[in-house]
Amino acid sequence: MAGQASISPDILARYAADAALEIAGVRAVSESSVPGRRGVRVTTDDGSVRVEVGRVLESQLPAGVRLPAPVRIAVADTGPGIAAEDLPRLFDPFFSTRRGGTGLGLALVHRAVEAHNGAIFVEPGAGEGASFQVFLPSQSENRA
Repeated sequence: MAGQASISPDILARYAADAALEIAGVRAVSESSVPGRRGVRVTTDDGSVRVEVGRVLESQLPAGVRLPAPVRIAVADTGPGIAAEDLPRLFDPFFSTRRGGTGLGLALVHRAVEAHNGAIFVEPGAGEGASFQVFLPSQSENRA
């Protein structure tokens, strides 16, 4: 299809990491020396958050996920985790467990991931910190 372009996995990984860090309000130097992967750890009084972005092999994707030249964005924290009763509503607009939260952050992430034919996975880590993994294609599939 005319007008479609593919983005190099290295470039996508770099810009995705920069965007994730900017959203989090972090300006930091990458601590990863692995080609095609960037990562940073931010420590606050409440714990730490780790953001890592990089290419993965198609064979490393979770079962049922098929993406061309996949990129993985992983975010993990050392907070209280996600309560089991909150999981079914986690991506619902306006659902929040945080005081003053709008409930739009994860809903928007979920919609953006779906719009780009990606997949998002959550490990609630109740009492141990939660982790999210987003898988996105770095190349669009040719459609006839």
